[in-house]
Amino acid sequence: MSQPLRWQSTAALEVLRARAAVLDQMRHFFKDRGILEVDVPVLADTSASDVHLNSLRLCNGQYLLTSPEPYMKRLLGSGSGAIFTFSKAFRANESGKRHNPEFLMLEWYRPGFALEDMLAETLALLSGLAGHAERGSELPWPSLAEFALPKRFTYAQLMIDACGVDPFTVSDEALRATVRQQVSGYDDVESAEPATLLDLLFSSRAEALLANCPVAIVEGYPAEQASQSRTRFDAAGRLVAERFELYLYGLEIANAYHELTDTAEFRKRHEDDNARRRGSGLPELALDHSLVAAMEAMPPCSGIALGVDRLVMRLLGLSRIDQVLSFASNSVS
Repeated sequence: MSQPLRWQSTAALEVLRARAAVLDQMRHFFKDRGILEVDVPVLADTSASDVHLNSLRLCNGQYLLTSPEPYMKRLLGSGSGAIFTFSKAFRANESGKRHNPEFLMLEWYRPGFALEDMLAETLALLSGLAGHAERGSELPWPSLAEFALPKRFTYAQLMIDACGVDPFTVSDEALRATVRQQVSGYDDVESAEPATLLDLLFSSRAEALLANCPVAIVEGYPAEQASQSRTRFDAAGRLVAERFELYLYGLEIANAYHELTDTAEFRKRHEDDNARRRGSGLPELALDHSLVAAMEAMPPCSGIALGVDRLVMRLLGLSRIDQVLSFASNSVS
């Protein structure tokens, strides 16, 4: 028997009205701070080389971008100053209660900001949305006091506490053994590279430790997970990425970088990503020469990407992403 045609909105109309009010308030937040709103394309000739990001490619060879980041950095290099955008982003093979292959991303960039400045501004934005929070929900919105004093965790300590693995010292053999013991239903343990296995352990085990934490900041990621952030040595002498991720009751909401401007390092990371892609049977991606040129002109800055759909979902006390989307993918449930 065929399934009934699903043609109506997957979100209730009152949710869509609340979502619109949230976006309106966020726009006012940035405009009050003199940050310019910009509109950027979602199509490009190449895409992010990160092996964990699956881009959607069109029949004409172009890609639907996984993030507006390349165009935002070209604007920064053009002298835009502080900018923000609400842009659709696309990632293949991402569907579920917390994922939709097409989603709304808020990105903003602040020349001259250190990572701590970006964190303070992000917390100010989020705490100001409390008036939209659903009262009495089983999924509460953090209080002003909880936003003022977020709990901070290092990636390494979460991994040690959750799975007994120090990501900076664990051997490949011990890492694979841990995944076999602690993660069910994963069939590529022997062939997957260590970075993939660490990511799997973190998402399936370590993130659970944050479920009861209203506002959590995770930092100190290994340099191998720097993506397009700078790196530094921490107090223990370990090379770590200058980035943080922000969680609300265990739900990842935002990812911030002290942005990389070293083009030689960017080229090296791109080559390393493509080597990993070859090893994983994934297509290689061309270097974005326009982005490289922009990075040479970019001022020192920090930037952050925030998942708007997830934010609204948490703010309204809802448990599924399709509940905040006018039309979710048919594969989302």
